[in-house]
Amino acid sequence: MSRVLLISLFDEYALGIRYLAAALSDAGHDAQLAFFKELATLQECLREPEDLDFIPSVPFPVSRAEIGILVEEAVRYQPDLVGISLVSNLHGLAIEITRAVRDRLRVPVVWGGVDPTINPDLAEDHADVICIGEGERAIVELADSIGRNRRNGDDPLSTLSRIENPIDNLRIRRPDGWLSDRVGVMIPDLDTLPFPLFDLSRECSISEERLYRACRPPLGRLPRLLPVISFRGCPYHCHYCCHSVLKKIYTGGKYLRRRSVSNVIEELRLRKRQFPALRMIEIEDDVFTLDQGWIDEFCREYKQHIGIPFWCYTYPGISRESMLKPLKEAGLSSVTFGIQSGSQRILTEVYGRPVRAEKILETADVLRRLDIPFVVDLIGGNPLETDADRIETVKVLAALPKPYLLHPINPLSFYRNLPITERAIQAGVRLAPSPGANKFGPEPDARLRAWDALLTLAHYPGIEADTLRPFWENERLMMEPKLLEQLADALAQATYHDGNIYETKSVRIGIEQERNRNLAVRINELERELGMLYGSRLVRWANRLRQVLECFRSTSDTESAQPTRRE
Repeated sequence: MSRVLLISLFDEYALGIRYLAAALSDAGHDAQLAFFKELATLQECLREPEDLDFIPSVPFPVSRAEIGILVEEAVRYQPDLVGISLVSNLHGLAIEITRAVRDRLRVPVVWGGVDPTINPDLAEDHADVICIGEGERAIVELADSIGRNRRNGDDPLSTLSRIENPIDNLRIRRPDGWLSDRVGVMIPDLDTLPFPLFDLSRECSISEERLYRACRPPLGRLPRLLPVISFRGCPYHCHYCCHSVLKKIYTGGKYLRRRSVSNVIEELRLRKRQFPALRMIEIEDDVFTLDQGWIDEFCREYKQHIGIPFWCYTYPGISRESMLKPLKEAGLSSVTFGIQSGSQRILTEVYGRPVRAEKILETADVLRRLDIPFVVDLIGGNPLETDADRIETVKVLAALPKPYLLHPINPLSFYRNLPITERAIQAGVRLAPSPGANKFGPEPDARLRAWDALLTLAHYPGIEADTLRPFWENERLMMEPKLLEQLADALAQATYHDGNIYETKSVRIGIEQERNRNLAVRINELERELGMLYGSRLVRWANRLRQVLECFRSTSDTESAQPTRRE
């Protein structure tokens, strides 16, 4: 048996390492999970460069004290193997944690996730083992090998040099070089995998410079919200997305694989029993609405056995009423879909999205007709767009049936080795590396900020494209975007609770009213229970005894307070 500590960065959902932990547990190993800060804290402002409390190589708010807490927990656990799951934005943080772990423990550190899979060459300088692709089978084989090859008195790190046979999807550091064979090997049947591990007794969280062991920090989304995935992969290959590269790395089978409906429902029934406070299921599939037959079966089973509101992603043009209507009846509360741009040129030539711009409006009309709230994703800050492209996006946003929610606009990021990055370089866009991340960004551009503000304004009721035309035609205003940004922020504050797009003022009022009603009901229940208790003979006797003891205690206290007489 090996002891494995798996670390998640800014993601308490962390389905990836939860699947790994479940596979390790099924194989007889001891797996522990450490969650380093929550996703909610990523919404905080980026640290200031002169702020010495935070780590300079990490663009997000991370203090040295928090990394120290994580390392102390690792020392307490004494693992044989440490695994870190990371994305490209957190490359610098993974380096800091790896370095800190190595300062205290002689233990192999495995890097896995999207970033090491796409950029294994950058992981070589830091990790002892690199996982390229899916890791459930690989992590079990590695833990088995460490357990077999470890000898009395050895530290776990020395066992790597005794591993002779390569392990699929792993590159293992040895004194004579890297041991590797096939990478990107896929698991063909997802039903064979154990359900992700959700077990508070085997978890700890580090948040706001505090350690939470066997309990969740206050900012966490669990267990009110719970994630689930029904498939791995994506049918599309958008040029700004990791799937466009992963499809070239993964080998030996069908890239898009889906669990059976019965397997998904079995997991959700387990979670429903496990988490009585569960209020929302978040289906994390990149595009949930793919197969009509699968969706029909899912809706029947979900409605009968689960019945909890759920949310999912969809895609313009494939969100047919024949799918969305039974989903709504089964409990679908809202959907998110990306339009990314309203310009057909950008969608087709730059983003590689196989969707016609008019399909965006059709999808929104279906959702509005079925009374399904929707959130729109949009990419902003794109130096490859022209003003004509951006005007087309303003027109689409203004034409969508309102009200709808617009997710805070994501500026286009140019991640290493992605097609969009190569296109930007070929187009002569000057890209600067982002500190602590495997990505690049364009040089600051006031006009891009102004356009992002205009795109945000376009989604509010009562604002049409022509309403915004005087703004984008005013060159001075576009070169000094602060006024437009303040206007967009003021509308957000007026429309949403604390500017949070997921809580409109009316929703917040409803939440508070429901909370007050529940509180009043509970107070009445407690008063009724108290009245019944006071009416019982046992409680009357206990109250009488308490009064006698209080009188006795008062008399004793008075006597002890009297001065002692001297003889």
